[in-house]
Amino acid sequence: MSMSLPTETQILVVGAGPNGMACTSRGRYESRSSLVYPRTLEELDTVGLAQPLLDNGISSKGVTFHGDTDTLIAVDVSKLYKLTRFPTMLLISQSDVEGIFEDRLKREGVNVIWNKKVVDMASNVRGVEVSLEDGSSVVAQYVIGADGSQSTVRRLSKVDFQDPDTGAPYDANAFPSSALQIILADIYLEEPLPPTILRDAVSWHLNNRILFCPLLRPARGGPEPGAPPTSYWRTAMVVPIGTTTPQHLSLEYIQAEVAKRNPWKQRLHVVKTTQAATYRVRLAVASTFFEKLGTGNILLVGDAAHVHPPTGGQGLNHGLCNAISLGRATARETRQLCRDCRGSESGVAGNISPVHYIVNAALTAAVASRTYPATRFPTRYWRQ
Repeated sequence: MSMSLPTETQILVVGAGPNGMACTSRGRYESRSSLVYPRTLEELDTVGLAQPLLDNGISSKGVTFHGDTDTLIAVDVSKLYKLTRFPTMLLISQSDVEGIFEDRLKREGVNVIWNKKVVDMASNVRGVEVSLEDGSSVVAQYVIGADGSQSTVRRLSKVDFQDPDTGAPYDANAFPSSALQIILADIYLEEPLPPTILRDAVSWHLNNRILFCPLLRPARGGPEPGAPPTSYWRTAMVVPIGTTTPQHLSLEYIQAEVAKRNPWKQRLHVVKTTQAATYRVRLAVASTFFEKLGTGNILLVGDAAHVHPPTGGQGLNHGLCNAISLGRATARETRQLCRDCRGSESGVAGNISPVHYIVNAALTAAVASRTYPATRFPTRYWRQ
């Protein structure tokens, strides 16, 4: 049975990935980041999500930079043990992060429903009126845009989104010929591997323009039974400027690129790829992260507010910290409204649903309900 939005609510979050959970499509490869930093784990711990991630990832020392196979510099975050409870760089795929958050939301009573799309926003005496593609609408006091780099919320708010260095507007369909490209692929490598390959850290081989990041094997989707022993890795390969890559990155293509960049003499055999895509390295920042629309408020988080290169995990880590901080702020702002809502017999407060309804999103709702546990309302969640 299909659930519908209320006509009015306090907070509406648009987006369904780990930043709220920021908007992703099942048909696209979106599992880009694989690094979660100590500060992000500290923030996640405040909402009970650090340990589930640690249980499902690899706690690494950090990142090591090589020429070929010789070590140039090692960034060892384990030395931060006096400064943080989490002196580790967690290696975990973004899709696993989303899965863990989704499981948590289900336990919180959040129902996941697909195919809801925001098409318009307008000023309303009670806040921001958000119109959906199916003809329904909802009025919210706070609209949080966590809907990715092509944010509908940002576009409808007329907020500029530009490269901070050049001022060029961000356009998914316009790529300068000078744009650097990076191939990201999740692969199974046949064992045994070269003895010097790092299994407890990310390794960048600069001369060969290739990165290796160990990951835990997913529960499903591995090589066929009877295949040789394998281990699971994320690899990133820098593509020379001006080089064209195929639209579909086949197993054969990934094997050839890995072999071409292999810094060891020992053969690397790619048994299977689970996901692979080419990304162009671009930067963009919103001209503002907050906008008023009538009596309502619009806020941007994650890729809707800022985009980064796919390496280094900046987008995931900044976005998660955005979402948790915003969850605290909106919880503080709405706590009194929830009390007024329970105590009011008439007027605006009495007509506002005390439920955090979400279109294509969720983390902020989980954060908010965790922040004020005395107000534990069931939350509904739509994802595009």
